[in-house]
Amino acid sequence: MKHTLVVFFLVPLLTFAQAIDKMEAYYYDFVKYGENKIYTPQENTLSHFFDQLDTLAAQQDRKVNVVHIGDSHIQADFFSNVMREKLLTEPYFGNGGRGFLFPYRLAHTNNPYHYYTGYTGTWKGYRNSISRDKSDYGLAGITAITYSSSSTFSVKMNTWDDAKVEFASNEVKVFYPVLDSTSFDVYLKQGDSLISGVIDSSGFITFKSDSLVAKMKFVLRQNHAYQTHFLIQGLLLSNDDNGIVYSSIGVNGAKIDSYLRSTCFVPHLAQTNADLVIISLGTNDAYNYGFDPNVFKANLKQLIEWIREACPNTSILLTAPGDGLRSRWKTNNDNSRAVEALLEIAQSENCALWDFYSVMGGLLSIKKWREFGLGQADHLHLTGDGYQLQGSMLYEALILNLYFNERQKILSPIAK
Repeated sequence: MKHTLVVFFLVPLLTFAQAIDKMEAYYYDFVKYGENKIYTPQENTLSHFFDQLDTLAAQQDRKVNVVHIGDSHIQADFFSNVMREKLLTEPYFGNGGRGFLFPYRLAHTNNPYHYYTGYTGTWKGYRNSISRDKSDYGLAGITAITYSSSSTFSVKMNTWDDAKVEFASNEVKVFYPVLDSTSFDVYLKQGDSLISGVIDSSGFITFKSDSLVAKMKFVLRQNHAYQTHFLIQGLLLSNDDNGIVYSSIGVNGAKIDSYLRSTCFVPHLAQTNADLVIISLGTNDAYNYGFDPNVFKANLKQLIEWIREACPNTSILLTAPGDGLRSRWKTNNDNSRAVEALLEIAQSENCALWDFYSVMGGLLSIKKWREFGLGQADHLHLTGDGYQLQGSMLYEALILNLYFNERQKILSPIAK
């Protein structure tokens, strides 16, 4: 496998905090730090994303949008939030807002720790990873429905004491089937007032606020007798600030073909204006016996086609699933086969690839990660410390080593 060269020294542009981050990753002898590289099959594989970063760093005149799609590793938003915090606190880039999210508590599943979602009334959740769950899925791959017009839902940001970035928004898009005349009407509540939004036929309603707020509450109304329900598909929070916007979309148990059940995936993703899409899927595809690399590749090619239909210029980064055991104790050789399939797709579809399986240490390395407090008892998921290490290493490979080291001639005049 041809890899981009990793340079193990810090360029002058890197901050002291980044240097500390880089050094802190080097104390587990079972982690293969030499494999922490981004494979790019062509010179232009990540050009669009890097060009957007260049312009943002030089002119501070735009948002650069990252969308991270995955399974339970991403729904919990530990791994992806490490990337978010590091990118948004990088002084060259800045905080462009929170981006796309889902209020997971409405669907009675785990919500990321750094924002709170509340609700009243009775809601039922559906996931694209459960075959019996039939719903009108969008980009989030998860929905929640209520049949009571008195139900409400809310999102409150900045709920974690140790959060390194804070978010406030003055615009929010609520995604739901707007062309379904039987849907309740939805309003943004501010104080004692209800704010009406502007409906877009591609599947959302936009609300604007006069000020930046960290908490938004939405109420429903039955304005016509034939309105019977409301199905939420996701939220997109934004503001007027330039900088990085890092959206994360994850569904517990999701495989690649789970997202192919999302009929509104393309129009919803288009609203993110993604400059980089990171796909972290494959753990569940390779978990059960009977893994078929050809089906895996066909599904991934379809998903990539959808992504490029929604965001034609976007760069795409694939991340390989890490090592894991089946049913807590059975060796799983199919993760390595998934990595081989991902490499083939990266080459044929001009996507970048981060081989986390090799970085972890390969087959049975999850046992070491578990032994040192980086892996959970199921020998499949990581602990908070494990995801912190995973996110730090992806940031190092993609941004510190590949972007900063290769673009220092462009960025040097900015630093002067």
